[in-house]
Amino acid sequence: MIRILSIGIFFLFGCNQKNPPQSEIQENKLIVNKNYIFCGCLNNVNRRYNLQWKNPENKSIVDGSIEVYFIKNNFDVNMDSVDVFVNNYLDSLENNNLFRSYNANSLGVAKCLELYNSKKLDIFLKKEFSRKE
Repeated sequence: MIRILSIGIFFLFGCNQKNPPQSEIQENKLIVNKNYIFCGCLNNVNRRYNLQWKNPENKSIVDGSIEVYFIKNNFDVNMDSVDVFVNNYLDSLENNNLFRSYNANSLGVAKCLELYNSKKLDIFLKKEFSRKE
């Protein structure tokens, strides 16, 4: 009897360690998609304000951070929906005169970070995830 109980406990704990809990999988999915949207937001801001990085040879450098999610196909949202969502969010910041710079800077990183930490993004992602299920 003790042997059977020991074997049962071994398999119970062994299986739990191999398969992460559902909440951990959901948290990872949320983070990956938030990171994807953050990088997309930065790309959008750079396009809006025609911001360009230059190397020492004065050649334009494009930030390709969003490519990480395309290569691994880790994002789980509709790209067109994300683009509309991000554009609407950035428009709302501009229309409400939020994130004004004293030196007329774009404040793109701050805007995208605000989006990353917003409840609006969490709600958007939950809708996107439920649409795919």
